[in-house]
Parts: sequence; structure tokens; C-alpha cells
Amino acid sequence: MDPYLRQEKRRASAGFLSWLLVLAPSLLALFLWLSLQRAIEIALVAGGVSTWSWSAIKSFAFIGFGLAWLAGVFLMQHLLYRSALRGRLSDRILQLLALLLGLLACSQAIRYPLGAEEATFRSLLPVVLEAAAAVLLYAGSRIARARRAARSDPADR
Repeated sequence: MDPYLRQEKRRASAGFLSWLLVLAPSLLALFLWLSLQRAIEIALVAGGVSTWSWSAIKSFAFIGFGLAWLAGVFLMQHLLYRSALRGRLSDRILQLLALLLGLLACSQAIRYPLGAEEATFRSLLPVVLEAAAAVLLYAGSRIARARRAARSDPADR
């Protein structure tokens, strides 16, 4: 097969996979955006900010988080595309999901020190599960990277 054709097929499949796989991290990032909006509202109440300023602060936070989400989706797609070309797609997607789940757990855990929510087993369980899933996903990405490195090690051949 022609090397140029093979390279173009690889790029096309990497592009398709990156756009397909960016859906899961972008949905997690959307949940993070909504959780951060709630955290801003809680911080406004707990921080004693004037109620006259709330609407403006919430609007700017909504727009700022929205722009950050949009930029994040394009950045994640680019990272996934580059990883697919290098053959490292599995550990990169696991790293992205772990990062977003960790941030989501942190954005939800901020409610407890601010006094917006009572710390009960039922309310803490989702936060703990998100943090545990983030740790497991990150460990999975490290294991995938180590296995790939062991397979490509020329000393073992």
C-alpha cells in the first residue's frame, strides 16, 4: 500500500475517533460547568457579597465558564487527535476523564466547608465515588502507558 495513502487513512481515522471520543469528556466538562455555577452562587451567599452584584457576577461567571468549556472541548479534541496519531489514545482519554472527574468532585466538595450543605453519608457518597473513579481512571491510564512501553521495549525482543 502507498505510504501516503496509509498516512492519510491514519489521519482520517484519528480525526474521526478524536471527535467521537471527545463527547464523554465534554459532557463531564458540561457537568463541571454547572457545578461551578452552583459553587459561585454558594460562594456569593457565604462571602457576604452585596446582592446587587450577584446578577452581574453570575452572568460573567456563566459566560466565562462557557468560553472555558468551549475552548476545553477543542483542546481535548486536539489532544485526543494527537494521541491517536501516536497510538496513545487509551491512556489520554483515561487521563482526561480522571482530570474532569477530579475537578467535578472538588467543585462539589467545596459546598461543605462553605456550609451550603450538611455533610451526611448520602450527600458525601457521590463526591467520594467521583474522586475514587478519578483515581482509578488515572491508575488505569498509567497501567496502559506502562504496558505499551513494555511492548515497545527493544530489550525484550
